[in-house]
Amino acid sequence: MASRTRFSAAQADGQSAARSRCGCSRSRFPACSCCPPPTPPTWPTRSFQQLRAPARFAYGSLAALRLLPLLATEWQTIGLARRARGVSSGGNPVIAVRLLFGRVFTLLVGAIRRASRIAAAMDSRGFDSRLPRTYARQQTVGGTDVLLLLVAVSLAVAATAVSIAVGSWQPLVS
Repeated sequence: MASRTRFSAAQADGQSAARSRCGCSRSRFPACSCCPPPTPPTWPTRSFQQLRAPARFAYGSLAALRLLPLLATEWQTIGLARRARGVSSGGNPVIAVRLLFGRVFTLLVGAIRRASRIAAAMDSRGFDSRLPRTYARQQTVGGTDVLLLLVAVSLAVAATAVSIAVGSWQPLVS
């Protein structure tokens, strides 16, 4: 009988590499730090909504963050294609740097093409409108959020005060 999971197949595939490194499964060890639970992909939009940023910027940043893993796979694909064509530096560092710049340029061209297609799609769906947007879930900062922030700041201040009192304080910048 198939077991039910709480996240999609794409999120599970993204975490399978982390699980294979530690050898645990979230069902056996729910608090394992090497396999964090999946983060919803809309957190940038919600954060920018709280900061009162324009919707176009918020959704553009969401699209950019969702495409970062795609850039990594495209980088690998470019490398494999160059290897299949027989393009290599042969151990020469000057040629290796030149090939690196060519690979970065190829990735940049692909990213710009993809970004222009996404921008056109967003414009066609009304993201360029100056009308106020509506939100399915209105994000507000409540009393518990403020309490959590105060507790976190007070813990940081207390930890710093204890380390100064004990004499183990080493500032990062001297």
